[in-house]
Amino acid sequence: MRKLTKQQHQAVSAKEPEGRGGLVATLLEPTLVVEGRILEVLSGFGLAHFATDENVMYGINRQTTGVNFVQLREGQRLRCEVVPQFARVPHAELIAERA
Repeated sequence: MRKLTKQQHQAVSAKEPEGRGGLVATLLEPTLVVEGRILEVLSGFGLAHFATDENVMYGINRQTTGVNFVQLREGQRLRCEVVPQFARVPHAELIAERA
């Protein structure tokens, strides 16, 4: 896991739609970038769980920026910005599988 640089954080924050109430982590909240695989998608609840390569589990929901929730499938890989203090995932993106 690695921490975001100030420039990376600003790039992620710039992608956030206006009016979201500042859901992307602020510079006061240390963030990590983690990668993992989706374990389950609970469409009815708008929630998906994924496990990192270090076997730490997190959840994302319909409001998580960077991913289209309806396109999430079990087994896909994600790269996520995580606020470890609160186990919050303000931003996630799908990682293309290598052939």
